[in-house]
Amino acid sequence: MTTASSRFSYRLIPTALVVTGFLTVVAVLFTVLFTLEHERDEAKRAVKAAAVETAEFLARDAVGFVITSDFETLLYLVQAKSEKRGETTAFITDPAGKIVAHPDSSQLGQTRDDDLHARSVQARQAVARVRPEEAGETFEAAAPIMAAGRVVGVARVDRSLAALAPDFREVAALVAPPTIVLLVVEAVLLYLF
Repeated sequence: MTTASSRFSYRLIPTALVVTGFLTVVAVLFTVLFTLEHERDEAKRAVKAAAVETAEFLARDAVGFVITSDFETLLYLVQAKSEKRGETTAFITDPAGKIVAHPDSSQLGQTRDDDLHARSVQARQAVARVRPEEAGETFEAAAPIMAAGRVVGVARVDRSLAALAPDFREVAALVAPPTIVLLVVEAVLLYLF
């Protein structure tokens, strides 16, 4: 009787190894995906805070140059706050939303009097939002440029969040090593049993 039960349990060992191996691979995959999503959320929060802070600093730095219409210095300021890769664009509008300083000269004179602009002017403080786009989300921040108690312009910062999306290659690079080790151990155990 012990011989039959030991044969029965001996035959279940390979099946149990395959099932536990599969479950372990699934657990590793979900853990990595969860970790990547958590890191992406943390990065988004950091980007949002940095964009609002940049808009507020730009508003404080630009006030004198907006009042004196020193567009050359305003251009220098927005170029310094913008990134070459196009992930971050800083620009300044007048109170009506007309762009007066932008790193892309083709944008000068265009209007950005959207609800974010209006909310910033009305609230007289920095406001922000996430705007969905085809290439991914963009985080937008707007801070009023204040002089003598009135709004003389708005400092805007747009930051692309597309670069924060988890990349399939990144996931594969994290999942592949433990999965390969697990499968090798699994194959050795199956060979032994």
